[in-house]
Amino acid sequence: MVLSDGPVLTARDVGRELEQLAPVTHDAPLDEARKGAERVAVVDALARAQGNRTRAARLLGVSRRTLYNKLAEHGLD
Repeated sequence: MVLSDGPVLTARDVGRELEQLAPVTHDAPLDEARKGAERVAVVDALARAQGNRTRAARLLGVSRRTLYNKLAEHGLD
């Protein structure tokens, strides 16, 4: 969902919402953008799995071990 400050939804409104999901500057290297998107995907999978890490790993298509590594990498463990 995207919120707007006024009666019309603008590109600025969308950009602000996207930055909150994965804060990445326009000048960020590709690796930073990938890490931001990866963090969003992990958080989303955990929410959809109601915190169940085995199910979250399945949703992401990775092993539990990989999920645990990603959680540690992103400071989510």
